[in-house]
Amino acid sequence: MCECNLDFDPLQQQIRHAVSITDDTARALDELSPHVSAFYRRLSGELVRRLHRADIFARRMRDDMANLIDHLDQQITRGERREIIVDESYVELAYTQVVYTAEAMILRGHMPILRRMYGHLAAIDQIGKAETLALEVRSGRQP
Repeated sequence: MCECNLDFDPLQQQIRHAVSITDDTARALDELSPHVSAFYRRLSGELVRRLHRADIFARRMRDDMANLIDHLDQQITRGERREIIVDESYVELAYTQVVYTAEAMILRGHMPILRRMYGHLAAIDQIGKAETLALEVRSGRQP
């Protein structure tokens, strides 16, 4: 016997997930703000305002999140270096390890929640497009 959930709505699920992490996302944006340039500080502030107003489903929100995440990735990459660790007990006597500056570590710490929010916003957009396309196909109009 199948226990299928016929009421499952992937769009609603993604919206619920996005809404459930708005406070954590806003907190992360506030905490990383002092560690970015003035432009990205303003962008972070605008994203926080949208999160507090629950105005997160506009395409601009997703695009701004993507822009910020790309910038943070670049900042983190600039703050990393590879160190050679000599270890006589290691088979090859040495190995490399990625080490981050304190600034890059702070930014890295906030990336998971920002990536989760972006993932939910992107999924919401994609599901919306798929639903629009499905309606067009069902109505006999060519997509």
